[in-house]
Amino acid sequence: LVLGAIPAAGQDAAQLLDRGKRAFEAGDFESARTDLWAYLEATAGLTGPSRLPQADALYTIALMEADAGIAAQHYSTIVEEYAASSVADEALFRLAQLDLVEGRTEEARERLQRLSVDYPFSRFQAEIFNALSRCQRIRERAHRFLRLLEAPQRLP
Repeated sequence: LVLGAIPAAGQDAAQLLDRGKRAFEAGDFESARTDLWAYLEATAGLTGPSRLPQADALYTIALMEADAGIAAQHYSTIVEEYAASSVADEALFRLAQLDLVEGRTEEARERLQRLSVDYPFSRFQAEIFNALSRCQRIRERAHRFLRLLEAPQRLP
């Protein structure tokens, strides 16, 4: 940890979260990461609903992550451990998007269906149909391509 991230006397963990989010919004990602990780460390012992703000910190950290695999791990943690948080639906949607980009259409479809059922009031509800349509089109193209590969080659 960087010493600047350790809460000074009288500074509580909520201040770390706030400072980290403000640093993120200002584009100071190094400070944001430092403060947000310090916040997560300072609140590691929380249980129940009092730990839900941890999801917001982890989500912001995931947004700054250059490695899509690590970002996906953070999003998965949010979806599984903080399902009641305000960012869980967005984390699930981002996981579905990553699945689509990486060609895992079945996984993307399952995540989108889960989003539809588990988060009926999510702002992403309007996007689910389009994303599911993309999954279907990608699967159809893949099947056509495989049929072409399996078809006997005709000589001119």
